[in-house]
Amino acid sequence: IKGNSYELVYREDDLLFVNLTFGSGVGAKLFVASGCDRDDGIDELIELGVPAIDQSDDAVMLVFTGRTTLWERVEYVFECRPETVLYGYKVYGKGQLEEVRFFEGFRQNDPRMEQYFYPYFCGPKRELAYHRPVKDFMTSSEPGFDQIFSFCINSSDKKIFQYYESCDIRVNGDRHYFGGDWLATPSPFLYLLGKKGGSSWVSLGLAVQPGGNSFMGYKYQGGEGFGLMLDYTGYTEVDGEWESPRIVMQETDKEEYVALDNY
Repeated sequence: IKGNSYELVYREDDLLFVNLTFGSGVGAKLFVASGCDRDDGIDELIELGVPAIDQSDDAVMLVFTGRTTLWERVEYVFECRPETVLYGYKVYGKGQLEEVRFFEGFRQNDPRMEQYFYPYFCGPKRELAYHRPVKDFMTSSEPGFDQIFSFCINSSDKKIFQYYESCDIRVNGDRHYFGGDWLATPSPFLYLLGKKGGSSWVSLGLAVQPGGNSFMGYKYQGGEGFGLMLDYTGYTEVDGEWESPRIVMQETDKEEYVALDNY
């Protein structure tokens, strides 16, 4: 699928991913089957079908239908417009939302899920013991960018992060997060992806229906692979079906606050 400033490619020999690349060269190999965890467990993908395509005058919809351990049915949707790509999903079932992920998740029968043993030092308290990072057990997206710009205000004035770092935009604050990030909360729910010395950014903006912003934070989770996460902390109930907020991806200006205005 080709837009004015991007190309999205799906290959049948790589069923769980799509490749999204913008004209600037910024992009990613995106994991389709985002995990939608509940307060009673993590969400593991059981099966994912090949996508259906629905084309209208102003958009092409790429719709993947799957099934997970927590949800009877899940629909993952890429809405491809001339300048932007929107991604979101709908789950069918019942439960309390915990961590709602984008472009990252768990797979049932993934051999890594059985590799739980790792030498550790217990320490004086359980919370100080070594815990294997959750990334060790997840399937993530592959970055085609070097750095992230965050509009979160913190005491260290740190705005640029490397692709392997994590950063957070949240309603509450933490005085240990770069000297404290409670000065203005929340900042706009927007991350910008770019190359070092690049000519433009690609935005990962959050689009939420009015009344649907019952989450506490919007997190970029870095590492060898990356993903995004909304923290609902178990207070949002699903009974029947639920549609996630959407991620708005578009190539935008190199000036960060022009990019913010575009978002």
